[in-house]
Amino acid sequence: MIETIYVEEVIKNHPRTKLILNKFRKSRIILINNYGEIVEYIPINKQGRLSGSAPINLDRSFYSRYGDISILMLLFLTLLSKGLIRQNK
Repeated sequence: MIETIYVEEVIKNHPRTKLILNKFRKSRIILINNYGEIVEYIPINKQGRLSGSAPINLDRSFYSRYGDISILMLLFLTLLSKGLIRQNK
């Protein structure tokens, strides 16, 4: 049995999050911020509701800026370099 579930503030009201949490009614739900710090929690076997405000993160990650192309290019360059190293031996 899963005793504790950590949920980030940003996704706590998302329908998929609510669906998952409904399947673990006996688990303790701990609300964390985007730094992993505990904001609020509900003890085991207690019903309750967590509420709070969540800051919007406007900084885009490398992956969100460049997407799959960056990963594919990295994979291609890695395979290309391994092929060139084998040819030189």
